[in-house]
Amino acid sequence: DFAKLRMRLTPYNYTLAWENTQTGVPLVRPLVLEMDGFSGLYSQVNDQFLWGPNLLVAPVMTAGQSSRPVVLPPGRWFDWWTDQPQNGGGTITAAAPLNRMPLYVRGDAFVPMAPLTHSMSNYNTDTLEMHYYPAEAAKTASYTVFMDDGESRNSLANNQFRTLHFTGRHGQTGGAQLWVQLTQH
Repeated sequence: DFAKLRMRLTPYNYTLAWENTQTGVPLVRPLVLEMDGFSGLYSQVNDQFLWGPNLLVAPVMTAGQSSRPVVLPPGRWFDWWTDQPQNGGGTITAAAPLNRMPLYVRGDAFVPMAPLTHSMSNYNTDTLEMHYYPAEAAKTASYTVFMDDGESRNSLANNQFRTLHFTGRHGQTGGAQLWVQLTQH
């Protein structure tokens, strides 16, 4: 259910909004914005988008459609629903049943999630579930999560927030390491 997914992605969405206030980069991005030096195929895509730097969304645009072509930028991508890796750099055909829109996660991405709640009035930052999608090569990846109390309108202006910085490394032998640093403002 997409409404439940949206609620679980609240920490990711809050972080995107915080990044927007700091950098001006929008939450919803065309593929070409995140693909340095790529043009042609990526600049022509107008029916899919990136939600932040890590999630690729490919909505179904035609009634009755059960699959659709999805352009995956270079690198390793993971199907959100199955965790199956896909190699990017071209077009794939993705299953798109009515209850499962094609959604992909960039390799080496962190995606913070909250426990399911049915109302933002019940949302709190006491519990955070972090998903890490390691790419194939041994590489260090990092991500910073923005956290405030979820209620104060002036948390940035009053410096009443904290950030969690995650660093992960996936080794060639399959082992993984994760470091976490908490910064209180």
